[in-house]
Amino acid sequence: MDIRVRAGQPINLHIEYEGEPPPKVAWKINNSPFDGTDHAELISKDYSSTISILSSLRGDSGTYSITVSNEYGTDTGSCNVTVLDVPAIPEGPIQVSNVHKEGCELAWKPPVDNGGSEILHYVVEKLDTSRGTWAEVGQFPDCTARVTKLTPGKEYLFRVKAVNFMGESKPLETEDGTVARNMFDVPDAPKAPEIVDWDENRIDIAWKPPENNGGAPIKHYIVEKREKGSALWTDAGNTPGTSLSVTGLRKGTEYEFRVTAVNEAGPSAPSDPSASQMAKARYLKPKIITQLRKHKIKAGFSMTLDVEYVGAPDPSVNWSLQNVGSLPQELIIDAGKTGNTSIFFPSTKRSDTGNYVLNIKNEVGEDEGIFEIIVQDRPAPPKGPIVVDNVTKESCSLAWNPPEDDGGSEITNYVVERRNIKNQSWVPVSNFAVGTQITVNKLHDGEEYEFRVSAENALGRSDPLVTENSVMAKDPFGTPGKPGKPEVTDRDVDHITIKWDPPRDDGGKPIDHYDIERKDQKTGRWVKVNSHPVKGTQYTDDRVQEGHAYEYRVVAANDAGRGQPSDPSDLTWAKPMFEEPRFVLDIDGKEIRVRAGDPIDLVVPFIGSPTPTIKWSKDGKEITTDVTTDKETTRLYIAKSRRSDTAQCRIEATNSQGRAEARVLISVIDKPGPPEGPVTYPHTTRRSIALGWKPPIDDGGVEITGYRVEYQEVGSTFWEKAGTVSVPHHNVRNLENGKQYRFRIFAENIVGVSEPLVGAPVTAKDPFDPPGAPSTPEVTSYDSNLVALKWTPPRDDGGAPIIGYVVERFEKRGGGDWAPVQNLGLVRGTEALVTGLHEGETYQFRVRAVNEAGQGAPSNGCEPVTCKPYIEPPSAPEQPRVGNVTKNSAEVTWVRPTNDGGAPVEGYIVEKRKVGDTDWSRINPKPVRNTRLFVDNLEEKQEYEFRVIAVNKAGESDPSRPSDMIFTQEAPGRPILDLSDLKDITVRAGETITFSIPYTGGNPKPTVDVLNGTLQLFEDDRTKIEVADNKITFTTTNAKRTDAGPYKVVVQNRFGKDVGKLKVKVLDAPDKPTGPLTFSEITGEAISLHWLPPKDNGGGEITNYIVEKKNPKTGEWEKVGQPTGTNFRVRNLENGTAYDFRVRAENQYGISEPLDADRSVVAKNPFDPPGPPGQPQPVQTAEDSITIQWTRPLFDGGAPILGYVVEKREAGTHDWQKATFGNVTDTRYRITGLTAHKQYEFRVAAVNAAGQGDYSENSGPIMASSAASKPLISMGMLARDLTVMAGEPAKILIPYAASPRPEIIWSRNGIPFDERDKRAEIESSDYLTQLNYKKAERNDAGTYSIRMENDLGSDSVEVRFKVVDRPSPPEGPLETDDISPESCHLSWKVPRDDGGSPITNYVVERLHVKGGSENWEKVSSFVRATDFLVGGLHENERYRFRVRAENQYGISEPLELAEPIIAKWQFNVPSQPEKPTVPDMDRNWAQVDWEPPASNGGSKILGYNLQYRDSSSHKWLTANRELITGTTFKVSNLRDLGEYEFRVLAKNAAGWSKASLPSDRVQLKPRFGTPGPPIQLHADSIGRNHVTLTWSPPVDNGGSKITGYVVEKREHGQNSWVLCSDYNITNPEFTVPNLREYSTYEFRIIAINAQGRGPPSLPSGPIKIQEQAGSKPYIVVKPAEIAVPYNTRATFVCEATGRPTPTCRWLKNGREIPDGGRYRVEQSEGTYKLIIKEVWDIDNGDYTCELTNVFGSDSATAALKVQAPPVIEREVPNAVHPDGELVRIKIYFSGSAPFTHKLVLNGEEISPEHPTIRLVDFDNHVLITIPELHSREAGRFEYTVKNDSGEASTGFWINVTGLPTAPEGPMIISDISPHQAAISWNPPRDDGGSRITNYVLEKRDTSRDEWTVVASAVRDIQFIASGLFENHECMFLKIQIK
Repeated sequence: MDIRVRAGQPINLHIEYEGEPPPKVAWKINNSPFDGTDHAELISKDYSSTISILSSLRGDSGTYSITVSNEYGTDTGSCNVTVLDVPAIPEGPIQVSNVHKEGCELAWKPPVDNGGSEILHYVVEKLDTSRGTWAEVGQFPDCTARVTKLTPGKEYLFRVKAVNFMGESKPLETEDGTVARNMFDVPDAPKAPEIVDWDENRIDIAWKPPENNGGAPIKHYIVEKREKGSALWTDAGNTPGTSLSVTGLRKGTEYEFRVTAVNEAGPSAPSDPSASQMAKARYLKPKIITQLRKHKIKAGFSMTLDVEYVGAPDPSVNWSLQNVGSLPQELIIDAGKTGNTSIFFPSTKRSDTGNYVLNIKNEVGEDEGIFEIIVQDRPAPPKGPIVVDNVTKESCSLAWNPPEDDGGSEITNYVVERRNIKNQSWVPVSNFAVGTQITVNKLHDGEEYEFRVSAENALGRSDPLVTENSVMAKDPFGTPGKPGKPEVTDRDVDHITIKWDPPRDDGGKPIDHYDIERKDQKTGRWVKVNSHPVKGTQYTDDRVQEGHAYEYRVVAANDAGRGQPSDPSDLTWAKPMFEEPRFVLDIDGKEIRVRAGDPIDLVVPFIGSPTPTIKWSKDGKEITTDVTTDKETTRLYIAKSRRSDTAQCRIEATNSQGRAEARVLISVIDKPGPPEGPVTYPHTTRRSIALGWKPPIDDGGVEITGYRVEYQEVGSTFWEKAGTVSVPHHNVRNLENGKQYRFRIFAENIVGVSEPLVGAPVTAKDPFDPPGAPSTPEVTSYDSNLVALKWTPPRDDGGAPIIGYVVERFEKRGGGDWAPVQNLGLVRGTEALVTGLHEGETYQFRVRAVNEAGQGAPSNGCEPVTCKPYIEPPSAPEQPRVGNVTKNSAEVTWVRPTNDGGAPVEGYIVEKRKVGDTDWSRINPKPVRNTRLFVDNLEEKQEYEFRVIAVNKAGESDPSRPSDMIFTQEAPGRPILDLSDLKDITVRAGETITFSIPYTGGNPKPTVDVLNGTLQLFEDDRTKIEVADNKITFTTTNAKRTDAGPYKVVVQNRFGKDVGKLKVKVLDAPDKPTGPLTFSEITGEAISLHWLPPKDNGGGEITNYIVEKKNPKTGEWEKVGQPTGTNFRVRNLENGTAYDFRVRAENQYGISEPLDADRSVVAKNPFDPPGPPGQPQPVQTAEDSITIQWTRPLFDGGAPILGYVVEKREAGTHDWQKATFGNVTDTRYRITGLTAHKQYEFRVAAVNAAGQGDYSENSGPIMASSAASKPLISMGMLARDLTVMAGEPAKILIPYAASPRPEIIWSRNGIPFDERDKRAEIESSDYLTQLNYKKAERNDAGTYSIRMENDLGSDSVEVRFKVVDRPSPPEGPLETDDISPESCHLSWKVPRDDGGSPITNYVVERLHVKGGSENWEKVSSFVRATDFLVGGLHENERYRFRVRAENQYGISEPLELAEPIIAKWQFNVPSQPEKPTVPDMDRNWAQVDWEPPASNGGSKILGYNLQYRDSSSHKWLTANRELITGTTFKVSNLRDLGEYEFRVLAKNAAGWSKASLPSDRVQLKPRFGTPGPPIQLHADSIGRNHVTLTWSPPVDNGGSKITGYVVEKREHGQNSWVLCSDYNITNPEFTVPNLREYSTYEFRIIAINAQGRGPPSLPSGPIKIQEQAGSKPYIVVKPAEIAVPYNTRATFVCEATGRPTPTCRWLKNGREIPDGGRYRVEQSEGTYKLIIKEVWDIDNGDYTCELTNVFGSDSATAALKVQAPPVIEREVPNAVHPDGELVRIKIYFSGSAPFTHKLVLNGEEISPEHPTIRLVDFDNHVLITIPELHSREAGRFEYTVKNDSGEASTGFWINVTGLPTAPEGPMIISDISPHQAAISWNPPRDDGGSRITNYVLEKRDTSRDEWTVVASAVRDIQFIASGLFENHECMFLKIQIK
């Protein structure tokens, strides 16, 4: 007999047989032996054999045969089993053909499995992608369908389901959408591509597909490029995706791109061009490329210091002045131009001289350069005073000091002049004094003279230094001697009076007066204090400061001058001579602590006059031995303190003016005394002893910090630590029962540990006994596999509380014995539920009580109990309701009982009772199965009540509560709804929502209102509401998500109303996840993605998300993971590669649209350890120290250098030691503690945030000595890279230190200098060697090596000397190709010599060869590349061309075309391509790449032909059907794992080139492997005999799509794994059936792809199979998004339900937030809070509240936006404007509004009502307007923008140019002769905002009124006016011109 069953139904094949002896049984399924599995159980016993399958599968179909045999024969039987199921998915893909605007044709293949029954038909459905709902097209008998009635222009998806007698299969869907339109239209043009990434030789672009694909899928896209400014588009490649990395670009060239879409109809129109992008590095460490580091300029001239640099992203620019800091405010810094920064000096001054440090920095690194600015001017005046001595009546000697500032140029000489004070004329003494002293002769006796000295350098003469006093030419006499030492006669806070004795020697002249000098102790300088000469020998200084100390000295003066000062007076304080004593320090009542043994040193300063007497006392006794006192301080000093020194000390100061007193507590602290005994033992057990003791009497002067407890087993010599406690008692645990112990206790304070207190021995034992026996347990319930027990506690608890009970079981099976119930453990109460029993078995139980002493005696055994199903009568039904009532009938309805008693309810009995009766009568003798009964035969106009009894196998339930009393009569009434069958409705989107509700009564006929929430529903084309006589029907077709909600049905008439409620859920695929898609934790191998859940989950929980990345090589999207949360870490990325990502949400109803990332992200590491520093070099040595220095590492690892580790070792040893305890922050360090005359080696390693880098090279051996040293070259601030212009002078300076003087050898490029080379002048001194070129030439450039050597060693340095010039001509030949009648293409090579500077552009010229003319005309002056397309030619005309190269220093000589060309078509076939390569392959395909041919034959390459041949064949086969436009091609359909060669042919308009050489032989091999293990395995739900598992796909799919999964299980504690699934599982979810209740299992998952099975996942945790009650968390109130400013409080609040109470954790951007610090997490009665006490900028992000219990989890996310502080986006450059000009300035800023603005000019705030300066604010900038700029609006502007989070400010200068003021006087006329005079003046105070260019000098004869011009271009402030007339008096006038 054959069997046919539905899938999921059981199969039982029971075969009985006979035979003697008992035959052997053998089963076969489909001719394969069968012994039974977990899925199909084989049971053989008692002459029968059964195959039992609880839940059948399709795989169980087949022929089952049984064979029984014994020695007498054999018998066989068979049966065909067919398991019927729905068909498998039809085989795809769905082929869409004959597409037109109204329909198309579909074709597919039948399913592999028809489900066991014939396919009846196929259901075809369509989906309009703009509407999102599936609609049925029709049913079709075979695998083709014609689809009609499509809407033109709409995009559709199609799906097909197979149908048999069992139902519909899962659908097969089309992968791409199909637009309903006529075929073969070209697609629309794509949108303009966008630039997503770039580098030096590539630019990555991306674009969106065209909105209209022309009716056919886009096959590929053609990408074209052109240089910016060019009209010629060239092919850049093609791709099937929507992104492309265009490579092979020229560095520094700007490109534009456009895209053309291609389908079967052809290419679309090209897109709009992209934005231009330069091919340059996107991430480049900053580097300063300007080599000229030293600039000289004359003072007064303007100057711009331009510096070029490179770096990407654009580095920040910071200028500073070395050793000063910030730059002067008048300098104007410009950093607005990318790659360039400058400092503008409006009018240079000497003070601008210095080293200007430029620091540029970006995220990749930083660079620093020093630029020396030397502003040259005439020198400062010589430094005075002019010392005049050796004065006689005829001569004197002058001496002075050189000027402090030589003006930046060497002082050439000094000009010395004299002037008789009787006239105004200065007479030269010497115009060329070389030194700083001179003797002046030819003076006249008795005449007084003044002298002045001016310094001269190459730029002019300085202002003069004039003698302070005139000098009389006469013979000298002496000055007075020293007065006596001054003495103080009186003093107070406001004066000091001194007196002195006159000098013994008056110098030969009477004393004229005295000068008093004073020195303040704080300043240390002597200052003259008398304003008038002091005639006597006493002086009162009334300009003193209170509390200051002074010394005085006196100088006597006579006519010869001032004499020597007296000896200084004693130090005198400006304070009263009589003052009450007081102590300077506030020490009264203070405490001073010292440790015992440390010295007590208490110094107390005091004030008092006369000096007070100091007395120390302690405890009433005077201290004399340890006290010392001077005039200002008193000191108590005890060399070694003791505890007995602790006391209250009194200090008493007494003088004639009073007394002062202070008390100081001196506390000497020490370790404490031992604790006080005895040791007590208040409590002991078998495992522990409690100790007690008293604190020590002496705590050592400080608080006891704790007690250390130790114990010792009696008889042992070792003490064990038992812990440290802060209180005088402790419980010592983990002791051995019955052992005797001894304890000791130490007291501890901050000073130390006391002596121990040792206690008496004590024994560890319990003070109580085991408990007695409990009562005999009572069986309160049982079932087929469990028994419930209950008992009472024992009467005797043994002296200790009962802590639990042990339940023991006696099982008759297996011999019978008492044993504890497994897995039950210690029972805390007096009830227990014993599970895991076997049905039909008989058990007996007993109980033991347990206290701290152990288990007590067992109870008696309970009555034997047999496990069998436990049932009882059901619970009572709810109170019945009476509906329609007539005069003799009533309709009674009720609701099923809540508890069926363990067995199904078989029916109900209804009873009635009339008013006045006491007994109930049954209406129906047999139970009715429905919950409704129509009762008739009632008496008219009587009152009745009804009740209901439920019946199951166990019997009848208690009766329900009686119904309301009814009166039998015909009467109208309100409608009453029958809600017994009303249930919540769940439908899919597009399906129909319908429900019917019966009702009774309702006379007259009621009206019905249906509400969805608060919205009333009305009938329309989708919704119908029908009201029949006994029911209401509601129908809504084509359900939408908006139709979901709580429905309320209100039925009413004038007698009343009734209400019914239900919930309607409409399910659909979710919305796409909420953006933006953000990135974090970016490394070279992995990136973390973060997003928010979709706003609409489609009515179903989001099961997982699908994360995809775009393959940067193929442009295809690849799935990388299926996380369940809103973050995912993508791994296995390629370092340095840019990736695009997108995320889709998935629920059980479908997959959402993707959320795309806003930008590509590059996988790269943030930083690495730094490289090795430079080799350490010695700087200075001494006998005990060596100073070394080194250079920073060339590579800082991408993070700032935090410091350096320095190590040392003695020369000749191998033991390296740290030379410093911490990191050295500088690149110079002095190592001390060395041994004299020993040699050491050193090495250095740099440290950054990534750790320590490699060590530098070891230094050479360095001796610790102060003797002579080997040469050491120290370049300091001098540059090692010098750049000069050809033809200009050059100088290389090398400073050094060496002793003795070394031998110096100069060489260039390794060749020593020849002494006969007169161009190179080498000069050397003891500290400097230099090389000079008067005129540098290009061949002077090179690497200059300077080596120095003496007896102690050598040193060398290399200097790169660069001579720049205009470039050499471009390298030839000048080639022409692509010649046409209108144009030709020129190409050339870069010049051999670029002149030392990059070529900026090329100049292309042409000559029309016509009639011998040589008229060259310029074609283009700014060609960036080394090729150019020349247009505008005339057909058949002859042309010549030439090209010049240009750099920043000039234009080269030309490169000319050898022969003229004729403008006409001409070309040849291309040259032979290079042999191709194979970079990628698989078992049956290979990707082939090749380079274009070296020559295109004069015509554009049209395409390529790729050929291949098998290694076993000589025949070449063509791989492509049409020309290949690019230089790469994928060859498919190759022999599996075959060996091949490839070659390429190129084609242009002239034909095919010669074939390339064959590639290397390539052996094909597989590209993919097996998948990795699945992840995130967990149980989603657990039932009585099943568990639902979910997991995420493996991170690594092995390069191939995951085709399925295998689930395995094992019981907890077992080793063998058993297969759970006998079919391929395609989704990451599976329900494991047929599990044993109350058993514990583990599970694991194995993924399968085309390559096979991968490794298994990690096992799940142990899962116990049992029914669980509760609910998963559900968030009721989600946290709201908030925005707060910096440093304020932020609070997120989330409210949720769930049972058991969920556990909460808060996450920020996917990472858990700890509870502590600034974050506090609170939880109270379903409310969960996250409080951020003080918000910082790093707190900006998404915060997720995640709630979890055993039934599931829920989460909600909200964003915290931290209001950003303002940032000035661009600094405002300094500017100079003419007077009266209109000025407008925009200042851009960013940040979070609202803002306040403030503008300050020269320190004063500009009000909004300012008459001439207006400030208007916009969203991202402010506009400052000055209608007419004048000097009052000029100066330093400071702008500040502010919000709640902070402020930002910027400053800038606005200068006004105008006429200068008049030059400053006096005008000095000197060196007057009969015909000329020297005239000098001072510059004007105000130069009008611009440099003074020259002066105009005019003269006027005093006898005339006219002024005549003497000179109009005077550039200095002195001039010699000539052409004067003798004895004429003239006046001069000077005018300056800007």
